[in-house]
Amino acid sequence: MPKETRLSYRTILRTLKPLENQGIIKQVRSEPSKKGGKEKKIYSLTFKGTLTYLDSATPQAIDYLLKDNNYHYSPNKANEIITRKIQPMRHDTLAVFLENCGKQQDIPIFRQISWLREHYGLDVFRAVVLAANATMEKDKLPNLDWVKKSIIASGGKAEEIELTLKNFRRLEEDFLAKTFEKEFGYQLASLKGIGDLHNDNLEKLFAKLVARIERENQRQLSPLKELVQNLKQTN
Repeated sequence: MPKETRLSYRTILRTLKPLENQGIIKQVRSEPSKKGGKEKKIYSLTFKGTLTYLDSATPQAIDYLLKDNNYHYSPNKANEIITRKIQPMRHDTLAVFLENCGKQQDIPIFRQISWLREHYGLDVFRAVVLAANATMEKDKLPNLDWVKKSIIASGGKAEEIELTLKNFRRLEEDFLAKTFEKEFGYQLASLKGIGDLHNDNLEKLFAKLVARIERENQRQLSPLKELVQNLKQTN
């Protein structure tokens, strides 16, 4: 990280706790130090951290500005902007990154990203990025740093603080996962797939999504129902 960011090792260390408090990263394990010092702490991005990264590639209004102050909001333009913003990671690396996140965080959409890319091309990255942006905009849970400071101010003990933060992180991750599934479903339903669209994992996911939206009595279900039908049959 110091090599990539050109920040000092100490500066990187100082950022870890705030990032953990905000639910962007989490400690997954520790390893013995080869030099005999303190144990090394191994961190990983959370689902929120993954969405935060993807959200950073969202096209802004200024990105679409053309000559004479005109705006061009075509899907191809959006793909071009997103492709530029995720450089130098590149699409192959991004697909592997999302696939690994999907396995670690049990996110079906990310686990199937290679299959989705095969059938939807660059459009799938646009769907992922725009769904991440919509999800982050709907995250209404309080900032975890604020929660921690509030508990400290009220005289809370260290064990109480950590348990409360853990519960908040769990609630937030669950909210983000369900919201992302819904937003990605809307994005994917607007795309046209090619070839064999049969995928058991995604069919089950989107069938559950349709049922959930029906329970919430929301509109825009027709495209999602068509998507589920497409996933069930071979084109």
